[in-house]
Amino acid sequence: MNKAYDRVEWDFLEAVMKKMGFDDRWVNLVMGCVKFVTFAVMINGQPGRRFHPSRGIRQGDPISPYLFLFVSEVLSLMISKAINSNVLQGIKLGSDGPIVSHLLFVDDTLVFMKATKPNCDQMVQLLNVFCEASGQQINYSKSCLFFTPNIPDCMRREIEDTLNIREIDDPGKYLGLPTLWGRAKKDALAYIKDRINKKVQNWKQALLSQAGKEILLKAVVQAIPAYPMNIFRFPTFLCNELNSIMANFWWGQAGNERKIHWINWESMCRPKLEVGLGFRNFQEFNMALLAKQVWGLILEPNAWWVKVIRGRYFPDSNFLEARRGCRASWAWSSLLEARDVIITGAVWA
Repeated sequence: MNKAYDRVEWDFLEAVMKKMGFDDRWVNLVMGCVKFVTFAVMINGQPGRRFHPSRGIRQGDPISPYLFLFVSEVLSLMISKAINSNVLQGIKLGSDGPIVSHLLFVDDTLVFMKATKPNCDQMVQLLNVFCEASGQQINYSKSCLFFTPNIPDCMRREIEDTLNIREIDDPGKYLGLPTLWGRAKKDALAYIKDRINKKVQNWKQALLSQAGKEILLKAVVQAIPAYPMNIFRFPTFLCNELNSIMANFWWGQAGNERKIHWINWESMCRPKLEVGLGFRNFQEFNMALLAKQVWGLILEPNAWWVKVIRGRYFPDSNFLEARRGCRASWAWSSLLEARDVIITGAVWA
C-alpha cells in the first residue's frame, strides 16, 4: 500500500465520520492521530530516531478497530440498500423471517445471497465501488465460497469465475465455533476439551501456588467454553469431564497418576461466602448462559436475531408457547431447555 493509496483511505474515513454526524473538532483530533503519528524503535533500551510511517497508525493501536468499524459500516449500509431495492437477493431461514444478507465481525465479512449469475455481478459491482471509494482491497487468497448441496456444478463454476474466489468444502471456524456441525455432539465439541487439556498440560504445576492455580482456572479454563455455551446445551458427560480436568489440575494430578481430592468439586464451586472457592460448575453455568439468551429473546422481540429465530421456529406463536418440532436443531433445543428454567424460576414482583 503506497502513500497515495493511504491518502484515499484517510479522505474516505474523514468523510464517513462527518457523514455520521461527529463534531468537526473530534474528527480533526482523530485524523491528527492517523496522519501525523510518529514511531520510534527501541534499541538497547533506548528509543531511536522518530519517523513517520507511510501507513498511518499501526494495526494494534487501540483506536484502529474503531476506525475500521466506521469504514465497514459503509459496506454494510451499501449491501443493505442493495437488498432493500432488490438489486441483491439475500436468503431467508424461514418464510416469515427477515432477509439475511451479511454478517460483519471486526475484519471478517460473511455475505449470504442466492447463487445466481446476476446476483454475483451486482455484488462484484458493489464491491468495486466500495474499494475504489475507500481505498480498501479484497484479499482473494483469504476469501472463499461455500455452496449448499443443491447448487449444480456448472453454476458453481460460473459463480467462482465471476467472483474470482475459490470454492471450499469446509468454511472452518467463525467466532471460534465450527461452521459445520455433525450429528454427534461429542465429536462437535471435542475441540473445547482438547483446548483445555493443552492449556492445563502446558502449565508448570510445581511453580504455581494454589492462588495461582485458582486464577488460571477462573481466567483461562472457564473462559474457553463460554461462547459456545451461550448457544448450545452441552451434554452432561462433557461438563463432568471439564469439571474433572479442573479438579485434577487443582489437586496436582498429572498424566495417569491418581491423587486424593480432599474436597469434592461441588463444594469448591460454592461461593466464597459459603466456604467455597467460587469455581463454576460447567453444567449450571451453561444453563445460566442459555437462560440469559432466552430472557433477551423474551424482552427484545423486535431484535434482528429474535426475528430470525421467530421466522424459523415459531412464526405463528410466541416463544413461551413454541414447540420443539420433529427435527429441531441443537441450538433451538438448547433454548427450549433454558426456557423451562426461566418458566420454573419466574415470579411476579
